[in-house]
Amino acid sequence: MLNWKKSLVLFASIFVFLLILTGIIMEFFDFYEAIGSSMFPTIREGDTLIVKKSNTVWERGDVIVFYNSEVDMYYMKRVIGLSKERVEGKSGKILIDGKSDPHLNDSPIEDFDSVVVPKDHLFVLGDNTDESEDSRSFGPIPEQSIEGKIVFILQPLKRVGLVQ
Repeated sequence: MLNWKKSLVLFASIFVFLLILTGIIMEFFDFYEAIGSSMFPTIREGDTLIVKKSNTVWERGDVIVFYNSEVDMYYMKRVIGLSKERVEGKSGKILIDGKSDPHLNDSPIEDFDSVVVPKDHLFVLGDNTDESEDSRSFGPIPEQSIEGKIVFILQPLKRVGLVQ
């Protein structure tokens, strides 16, 4: 009889711990499934992603999820231009305030007009620039539309790891 009570207390303790842990995880993280190929090869269609919810200072290179209310869709893109920077595509390269950033120019990009990113906005691009609808078409995004930063690929198992 005593072992049964100990087992019940242990089970209840584990259950409560898991509930609290789940609550903490859901407070700070969210889960998304990637749709489309605009972030290939970093993120592939069908990848399950862990997104860190935050109101933080965004950095160039962050991969984010944001909501575009004009089309009622969530997008996953990489931050390229920060507030008050001038971004342009010229001679196959991305220029920030007229300077080339070697980290942004892994593959050639079609030229696009210069855009000055408004205060509290970001300029975002898909890694697969030929297949991406991004700030080149809908303009810089308001920081308040950002859901969070993609930090981890959870599935498929062969792709599990941090998002760079």
